[in-house]
Amino acid sequence: MRMTLREFSEKIGYAPSTISKALNNKNNCYTSEGIKRIIREKASELGYSPNPAARSLIMRSYRTIGVLLPSLGGFYSELVRLMEFALEKKEYSGLFSFWRPEDGEAGFRKAYERIVGRGIDGIITCHYTAWLKDCGTPVVCYGNMHDDIDCIFLDKIEYGVGAVNFLFNLGHRKIGFIGHTADLRCKSYRAELESKGIPFNESWTCDHVLTLFDAEVATENILKLDERPTAILAHNDTVAYSIIHTILKAGLRVPEDISVVGYDNLPESEYYNPPLTTFDLNIGNVAEVLVDTILRRIANPHILVQNIPIRPGIVERGSTGQCMKPSKEGCPGENTINHD
Repeated sequence: MRMTLREFSEKIGYAPSTISKALNNKNNCYTSEGIKRIIREKASELGYSPNPAARSLIMRSYRTIGVLLPSLGGFYSELVRLMEFALEKKEYSGLFSFWRPEDGEAGFRKAYERIVGRGIDGIITCHYTAWLKDCGTPVVCYGNMHDDIDCIFLDKIEYGVGAVNFLFNLGHRKIGFIGHTADLRCKSYRAELESKGIPFNESWTCDHVLTLFDAEVATENILKLDERPTAILAHNDTVAYSIIHTILKAGLRVPEDISVVGYDNLPESEYYNPPLTTFDLNIGNVAEVLVDTILRRIANPHILVQNIPIRPGIVERGSTGQCMKPSKEGCPGENTINHD
C-alpha cells in the first residue's frame, strides 16, 4: 500500500507542507537546500512518492500530454515510440489518439474529442486546423510553419534541393519523384531540376501515393515507360521500400539500373536490401523538441509563438550509385556502361 504524506511526515520528522515544497522543488519557499536534499534522500530510501492524483489537484497539472497522429506506420510509429521515451524523461505520460488520413478533418476531430476533457495539460499534433488555437489547451504542431501556433517544421525544401544535387553529382539527369506533388519536397525537387536546366518529365512524377500498394503501382507504371528515370526520389522511407521492391521484382537492379533516395531514416533503412540512402530527420530529436516545446508553452503560456526548423541531412548507403547509362539516356560521360 502506498505510504501517505502524513505517514512519511511522521517517519522523518518534517511537516507535510515542508515535504511537499521540497519534493515539488518550490523555489519560492523558505526551506533550505540542505533540508530539501535530506527529504529527497529519505523519500528515496523509504520508497515514498507523492500521490499523482493529489499532486495534480494541488499543482493543477495532470502531467499528461495528448498526442494526435495519423494511423500510419513508418515515421509515425517511430515517432510515437520515441515520444513516449521523451515524455517519460520529463515525468509525463502520453494519451495517444489516432485517425485515418482518408477520413479527413472529421476523423481528426473525432481523434481530438477522444482525448479532450480526459485530463491533459497540452496537445501535440501533426495536423493544423484553425480552431486548435482557440481550444483552451496549449498546442504544438509538427509539420509546417504557422503564425498563430507553436510549430516544429520540416525543412522539406532541403530534401528536394539536396537530393537533386546529390544525384546530379552522381551523373543522374533523369530523376523522378513518387509521393505528393503538392508537397514542398516535390515542389523543391522540380524547382532544383529547372535551376540546373534539367527538363521536368511529368510521367516520372506520381501523386497521391499514401500506401505501399500505391507506391508499387506508381513504380510499375514508371517501369512500363519506354523512357524511364535513372533515379527516383521517394516521399518517405516506406514509399522507398516499395519502390525498391518493385524495381527488383521487375528484374532490374538498385542502384545499377535505378537509384532510390528516401526521407526519414527509419531504423529499418540501414538494414534494407540494398541499404537505403535517405535524408535523416533524427526522429529522436524531433520527439524531444516537440515535448520540450509543449512543456515550455504550458509553463509560459504568453511567450511568443515559436517556429523551430528540423533540417535533414543525407545518409548515403547502397541504394544510390553513379549513373551507369550512356549520355543519350540521361547521364553524362563516355565511359559509362549500359546494363539494359
